[in-house]
Amino acid sequence: MELLVSVVLCAVVLILLMLLSRGGERGRALPPGPTPLPLLGNVLSLDRNNIIQSFMQLCSQYGPVVTVYLGPQRTVLLEGEATVTEALLAQAENFAGRAQSPLLLDMTKGYGLLISNGPRWQQLRRFTLTCLRDFGMGRKRMEEWIVQESRHLVTALSDTHCTPFDPAPLLHNPANNVLCVLVFSQRFNEQDAHFLRLLELINTILHILGGPWGQLYNVFPGVMRWLPGPHKHALQAGEEIKCFIRERIQQHRDTLIPHSPRDFIDYYLLQMDQEKDNPSTEFNYENLECTILNMFLAGTETVSTTLRFTFMLLTKYPHIQERVQCEIDSVVGGDRAPVMEDRRKLPLTEAVLSETQRLLDLVPLSVPHMATQDIAFKGYCIPQVWSTPPPHPSSHLSLHHSHYPYTSHSQSSILTHLSLSLSLSQGTMILPILTSLLKDKQIWADPYSFNPDHFLDSQGNYRSNPAFLPFSAGKRSCVGEFLARTELFLFLVSVLQRFTVSAPLGPDSLDINLQIGSFANLPGPCMLIAKPR
Repeated sequence: MELLVSVVLCAVVLILLMLLSRGGERGRALPPGPTPLPLLGNVLSLDRNNIIQSFMQLCSQYGPVVTVYLGPQRTVLLEGEATVTEALLAQAENFAGRAQSPLLLDMTKGYGLLISNGPRWQQLRRFTLTCLRDFGMGRKRMEEWIVQESRHLVTALSDTHCTPFDPAPLLHNPANNVLCVLVFSQRFNEQDAHFLRLLELINTILHILGGPWGQLYNVFPGVMRWLPGPHKHALQAGEEIKCFIRERIQQHRDTLIPHSPRDFIDYYLLQMDQEKDNPSTEFNYENLECTILNMFLAGTETVSTTLRFTFMLLTKYPHIQERVQCEIDSVVGGDRAPVMEDRRKLPLTEAVLSETQRLLDLVPLSVPHMATQDIAFKGYCIPQVWSTPPPHPSSHLSLHHSHYPYTSHSQSSILTHLSLSLSLSQGTMILPILTSLLKDKQIWADPYSFNPDHFLDSQGNYRSNPAFLPFSAGKRSCVGEFLARTELFLFLVSVLQRFTVSAPLGPDSLDINLQIGSFANLPGPCMLIAKPR
């Protein structure tokens, strides 16, 4: 009874605090939107099975800039090509802030590239882009790694001996191994226990992040931190991955050769040594560890899922697969491995990959942005409430009795955690709805169908489209975009050069409908057959 009274009291206090905090918004020209309920915001009026559709309906009602409350979290939706590109490109500096996902924040303690802001983000992004460029982005070195992984993929497909197989694990392995070589200068055998465990942990985190428990954690973090549930597994998986990374960082430190860096870790350690006397440096072990974690979370599922959906679409439409194979045969032939120089000579192949990414719309809301200052945008004010960078995570993680969520049910801990949930929700989160660009019927002739002609001109040449932003745009665009594009192209061409992909029961039996989520859209499970050509 005493606990119930405490919870009710805390809820009343929080509602009053929220009303007071929103009182300061009077006089501000906030973007329009539905009236929120105290604490719950607008969540009850949103379709949790298709939140993107709910957002699009709000935009059709209120306009291309809409305010909606996800629990206590004030959120601004940006809809349409003109609105999204103006924000991310024309006002790139204003919209460069990254929202603090509470689940990722607790997993990383605020370190790493993905959700950091201010000097930390600036230093880590600049270094990562420079490292990728110097270490091989767009050069033969990186290309050779991917070609090597393509050979392993071809071998794995040959080993299926024309029997039905699940493409998901076969495509996860090469994408992960490319990152392993880039980061650790080591590829793992597909049966290696450490490698398989790494894949399992990554899948666990991504599954929970995109599921209802991850959504609840991010909307009500102060409550979810002490409630039991599957979200605890994500935090535990993150810690285990960091332990895996930590061991390899120590191995690199022990064997580091200053003038001969082998991989991303070596480059980072050398940068750490150069800046050891700089009091404002962000080059420390915590940022290295969590940046690598970010790379694996962002860089493996995206490539493997896109590639899987590409093969599903080409299986569903075998006449397009045949056209792509004819193009590959005429340019690459069957005796040599494809190279990136072939890309400009394979417009249909490039169009197929672009159309797959457009139709898949893998991350429909991009990775959430945050207002790090008051932003004047299209006649409205998008307010920033707490400064950037936000309070260091240790200021709230120190409340834990351990690294993992709370176990204490005391009145003081409930009040503290619920108050923290409110305080972390006072910044304005910004969601660019990429779906509104990738599926706009005013831009694409047939937005919900697979049609590579969307990216081909009348002469059959590849044509780009400014609304095609699968990797987002601006200062927060994906740092690994070029690497992902290189992997997708070389993996696809290598497979179609050697195999024809089909479905066991024929193309009509294959379901290419997407499993729509708030975090990611995913193709459903399938079985395929790879027949040698």
